[in-house]
Amino acid sequence: MRPRSSAPRFTADVYGLGPVRLVWIGQRIVPGIDAGVELTFEGMASQVEGHTTIYNPRYEIIGRPEASA
Repeated sequence: MRPRSSAPRFTADVYGLGPVRLVWIGQRIVPGIDAGVELTFEGMASQVEGHTTIYNPRYEIIGRPEASA
């Protein structure tokens, strides 16, 4: 956990062809990004502490998890 005094950031780990960490600087939440959401994204990838990381990616939500009945 980060202290409230630190710069806000929202992090999401995405799994598909390989794990990618998406980081939005300046936001504590990103509307629409929840566990199980399918999305496409693009941005400049770099290695940060051993993780492929993209800061402030452009993204589009393409699917949501089915609601449990």
